[in-house]
Amino acid sequence: VWGGVLIAIGAVLLLDSLGTLELGGLLQTYWPLLLVAWGISILAQRRGPSARVQPGGGGSAGAREGDQEGDSLAMTRIAGDIHCRIASRSFRGGSATTVFGDVTVDCRDGQLADGEHAMRISSVFGDGTMIVPPGTAVKVATHTLFGDVEVFDRKSGGISTTMVYESPAFATAPRRLRIDIAQVFGDISVHEA
Repeated sequence: VWGGVLIAIGAVLLLDSLGTLELGGLLQTYWPLLLVAWGISILAQRRGPSARVQPGGGGSAGAREGDQEGDSLAMTRIAGDIHCRIASRSFRGGSATTVFGDVTVDCRDGQLADGEHAMRISSVFGDGTMIVPPGTAVKVATHTLFGDVEVFDRKSGGISTTMVYESPAFATAPRRLRIDIAQVFGDISVHEA
């Protein structure tokens, strides 16, 4: 992980030296993210294991990976990946956050509860992936500073890539999921199973 961090920092500095990337503006805009990541790591170390599933649908509290049966998800990892498969029949969204690691939330075996719910995925260094059941009404908002974005059949890449997508019948669907994914260094993917 640390080798990858050093390579990423070196690549950014090299691009700045070559005049391809204006690093001064990026540092002025995004330096608070480094403080946020540092603060999250300090809080996570004080709290001990922080990954958990909110009770409700019989979830296994304290589980870090694997099948998640709770109604909502709340997982945080500082140096490691989060991979979970949602099996709840009344999933209400939640959040998954990593500082150094990938996040994959697979909802293909789950079902949303009635109403509108939100799922937030964020990472400083790592990829973010959300898999939804076919036909799920979704409203997706993504942003990555350095990486590519793929939302269903739409693709975009480069520096500071943002994409917004909304299912055709999102506003009137009885079950809706808002998906917000933010990455600093990493790719984003949202697709159906």
